[in-house]
Amino acid sequence: KFKRNIKRGVERIFSVLTDEEKDELKEFMLKQIIKETRIKDVGENNIKNIMNIINEIYKIYPNITFYDSIKTILSHVYRHKNYKTLPPGMNEKINAIIDKKFKK
Repeated sequence: KFKRNIKRGVERIFSVLTDEEKDELKEFMLKQIIKETRIKDVGENNIKNIMNIINEIYKIYPNITFYDSIKTILSHVYRHKNYKTLPPGMNEKINAIIDKKFKK
């Protein structure tokens, strides 16, 4: 119940924000998750790449959470492994998008 209530609260917040405010909030959340993972060499340009990759991931797999999509990208690029197992074939598709869009 707690997770569901949090999700509803976040949905309500996002429903009143403008697109610019949503993008700023997502970028802030992305930076906080990157700090949490202790990855030091993520530049501002890479943050914009990650945001674009997240949008591409949502197009092919809309059920993934924002947090899981970020962790998937960071795990693939910086740790060279999968963050978690997604539905059959989805890890490969997402990794192909990351490889195509993310340039180190």
